[in-house]
Amino acid sequence: MELESILTGLLGTLIGLLLGNRFALGRDKRKEFNESCVPLYIKLSNGIATSNTSAYPDALQLELFTSHVSYHRKRSYKLAVKNLNAALEADQKSVFWDSEKAEHVREKSYVSQSKCNAKKLLPFLERR
Repeated sequence: MELESILTGLLGTLIGLLLGNRFALGRDKRKEFNESCVPLYIKLSNGIATSNTSAYPDALQLELFTSHVSYHRKRSYKLAVKNLNAALEADQKSVFWDSEKAEHVREKSYVSQSKCNAKKLLPFLERR
């Protein structure tokens, strides 16, 4: 009888410690995620608002953020990053130097896809 009460108390304490540790780790991961997603979210939002390709985060920043994305969403996040990078590259290639006007000019038939692809990335960067 006495041994049962001691073992029950120890078991309850052990379960409490494990659950407390688990919740603390989850809280730390959420805090780390939020700290790393805010700058990327701001850059993406600024890029969408201004349509300026230099306002978007660079490919390295987006690749480094991949470790913060959950396992189930990682594949679609990588695809969205790949599409955004391809669209930004196409945007840069569509601009040429017009020597008569002495300025950079975008091809008239070109339609940029970077804003659309950046909007697809925003849900991955929402705070938790």
